[in-house]
Amino acid sequence: MGNKQTPPESKDTNVPEVLTERQAAAYAGVSPQFLRSSRHYGHRKGYAEAPPFIRLGGGRSIRYLKEDIDKWLSKHRCYPTSYPTDA
Repeated sequence: MGNKQTPPESKDTNVPEVLTERQAAAYAGVSPQFLRSSRHYGHRKGYAEAPPFIRLGGGRSIRYLKEDIDKWLSKHRCYPTSYPTDA
């Protein structure tokens, strides 16, 4: 009867556009604890930078956008020194 809305999905139908902490960790190949630590300490020298996140419900519910995780992963991509680049 009602208009039940479902979250938008990415082109990969198995991965939603908005991810929970656990989903984001699995998608990025890191642990949920890594994401937690990087959110809290990532701005400090010597700590891993956190991907952008969304804080909901008074701050206790954390979500990540798949697009932000993809950009974060691309930003941290490394190449061998002999790898030809366009830059």
